[in-house]
Amino acid sequence: MKLKQQILCTAALFLFFLTSACSIAENGPPGLLPAPEEQSPPSQEHDNVQPDEPDSGLQVHTGSTISMETTIEGMTEEVKVVEYTLTPAGIQYHLRVLMGSPSVEGGQVVYQRAMGEGTAELMVEVLEETPLEEAAGKAQHTLQQKGFTPGQTEKVPQELNGYEGTRQSFLHEDQIHGYYAFDIEASCLIIYYSYPAEAADGMGAVMHEMLQSISIED
Repeated sequence: MKLKQQILCTAALFLFFLTSACSIAENGPPGLLPAPEEQSPPSQEHDNVQPDEPDSGLQVHTGSTISMETTIEGMTEEVKVVEYTLTPAGIQYHLRVLMGSPSVEGGQVVYQRAMGEGTAELMVEVLEETPLEEAAGKAQHTLQQKGFTPGQTEKVPQELNGYEGTRQSFLHEDQIHGYYAFDIEASCLIIYYSYPAEAADGMGAVMHEMLQSISIED
């Protein structure tokens, strides 16, 4: 019975994430466009990507490349992910190899990948000693400065990764934009995202894996 409850809980969380990503498109976006062959791991193990600005402080440590099982459009498949650690905060997560090598720009860890006729982009930022409400306000302001109007704020189920979080998303010119913000001990983690609406199913799975893997270094 306990195992059955755990399976149902995990399925419900994934359904929440996927439904949220797709519902903002008026007629529901189609599946992920055919992707190129899986890329090689973005870097050798234990590489550090240095910030472009000496005083920004944020670094991303590239760890091991591992294989994991995931569900894609109802089918169980094996994918490769890379383990990352953000320093000095010690926040860890993993992300699929297909998102490429990260760079550190303007105090954010940036991943970019061409997807169909558009681009998928993830930008990860750490705000130290910042309350979640303040971090979410900053994220919303950042999107507004770019001329976007974020949708309604939603709470992220804490069962996803054990941390309190909030999110906003919206559709603009066939591109889905938004952010996730999580309260992780003394820091707040913000993940901005942008990807083509037609890739919502595939990117929904990529992001769900990433968000579920978030943890703090022991």
